[in-house]
Amino acid sequence: MPGDRSIAGAEIRLDRRAGRLLLASALAVVGALAGLIMVQLPGALALPAFSTLLVLSGLGLAAASHFKGLRMEHGGTDSYTIAGLLVFLGFAIALLTDAEQTLVFFDEMETQGLANFSK
Repeated sequence: MPGDRSIAGAEIRLDRRAGRLLLASALAVVGALAGLIMVQLPGALALPAFSTLLVLSGLGLAAASHFKGLRMEHGGTDSYTIAGLLVFLGFAIALLTDAEQTLVFFDEMETQGLANFSK
């Protein structure tokens, strides 16, 4: 049966509802991390960090789906669709990032670090 999974010899039945609940909880974790990034990081670094988080979480979800045995031709496309959406949004946010502002921030950090180091 397509909903059956075997983990360490024990049969576990997963229905589509449980799979979607698992995906929703993974997205909630990504959302919480995104909120933490937005609150803790300066504005110049928030979008690049958020972009990196989305791309890596999308790649991680796709890799986990692949190693879990879900294949696109067998109907396990929900996780791949969400992984593709995460990667797409990550690249879109990366394109919206102001690179000049981020580089100026890094220059300021380096200048302050060298000034503190010389004291």
